[in-house]
Amino acid sequence: MRRLAGLLLGLVPAAAGAAPWAFGEPVDVAPPAGPGVFHHLESAGRRNVASDHGSVAIVWEDNHTGAPQAYVALKPHGAAAFDAARMISTGSQAYEPAIAALGNGRFLAVWEQDGAVWTRALDARRLGPVQRLSGAEASQASVAARDGVAFVVWSERARGAASIRLARLEFEDVERPLGAARAVQVDPDAPKADQIYPSVAANGSRVAVAWEDRRHGHTVLLHTHAPARSLQFAAPRMLNEQPPRRSAIYGRGPGVARVVLVERGEQGIAAAWLDKRDFTSGYDVYAALSRDGKRFGPNQKVQDEFGNAISQWHAAIGANARGRMAVVWNDDRDETPDIWISWPEEGGWSADETVPAASGAGAQTSPALAFDENGDLHLAWVDQAGPESPTRIRYIRGVYAPRGR
Repeated sequence: MRRLAGLLLGLVPAAAGAAPWAFGEPVDVAPPAGPGVFHHLESAGRRNVASDHGSVAIVWEDNHTGAPQAYVALKPHGAAAFDAARMISTGSQAYEPAIAALGNGRFLAVWEQDGAVWTRALDARRLGPVQRLSGAEASQASVAARDGVAFVVWSERARGAASIRLARLEFEDVERPLGAARAVQVDPDAPKADQIYPSVAANGSRVAVAWEDRRHGHTVLLHTHAPARSLQFAAPRMLNEQPPRRSAIYGRGPGVARVVLVERGEQGIAAAWLDKRDFTSGYDVYAALSRDGKRFGPNQKVQDEFGNAISQWHAAIGANARGRMAVVWNDDRDETPDIWISWPEEGGWSADETVPAASGAGAQTSPALAFDENGDLHLAWVDQAGPESPTRIRYIRGVYAPRGR
């Protein structure tokens, strides 16, 4: 197994040929619970981790109270442990929370609760008022934010097929209600089939949205963009390239799933997703880059040839305003589910590497990550020692330490 540089004590600089991060010791975010209790990091857009103002925030769902609810835990970067988890949901059941940084150590969380999408602001000490965003049956919320303005997307079924909605929220203080503009439908045309699992990125003066769409009889990824203030969205474009149809047995086209968008500062926006165009080996990880959020460049296969024979799962992408970027996912090429990472290098993507403490014995799945302004990587995942063992959520920080520095 080709692993990242091993750790003995503290932080060890990445070795030649390894990732440009030095990883510390893993920390429990949500420790193992009792039998029948499960933790999930499953937000649309895989926005379960956010870093801001020297702290990291992680949201997840678990059922340790007897019903699924959404939780958050924060940790200053220099602290040894996370603060006690706080429940952010308030209904009978909640699912798939997501989080984004608002600035100055404040965050915005969104989640599905009792068939609707809800939100609240928070910081290390306070939980803000809960607000409902959706007007009808809704789920699969995700969020992006910058400079105190947040953009929340979700899938809502008002009549017939589900459509993607977006609301722009103005933040003033954690304890004040969020100023919310009326939710808009990002596809100007009425959906002909379900639009699900959206992701959103806000960069500069524009906002971009991508989602899974079934209008062609098979799942494709569509994306659109709009000025951040007017929210007048352009006609959707295809994100995943369509190879020639090679089989009458495997449906009308290749399958795709779970698109993730992320901001890259002046370098634009990046997307990652799971793609089954090589249908004989399951999902592969693909990515595409956009300088302006309007058009994406060619699709790029992320994982290396050693991952080609098996399926990849739970692809997530993270980046910061300086252009640091990485993609993570889990696969079992080494007989157990491990977290793998790849990053851009000259001429393409790096060779895949496993992440310390997120590989080896047991199952490590469902990664989510975020970058801070320094290029440090903040990664969370679900850990399970064995098939009958309890789950827990773990976290590791990778300090940016490029070769030659």
